[in-house]
Amino acid sequence: NAEILGIAGDTGSLEEGKSADIIFTREDPTVDPAALSEVCRVVASGRDIAHPRVKHNKFVDKQLDMLLKEV
Repeated sequence: NAEILGIAGDTGSLEEGKSADIIFTREDPTVDPAALSEVCRVVASGRDIAHPRVKHNKFVDKQLDMLLKEV
């Protein structure tokens, strides 16, 4: 997407000197998407958030729960 938008030099991949937001989970979310419900660290705009507090949206949580049941 960064390439399509013409900003691949600044973002779009995890490389030194580029801007990136990333989440860390204890389990691999590509194996178990439920791992995304337990984010243990976030790096956003260069700021390391070691103990992120996640704001939950009841509607979104319900939709995600339904999707996870299908996996």
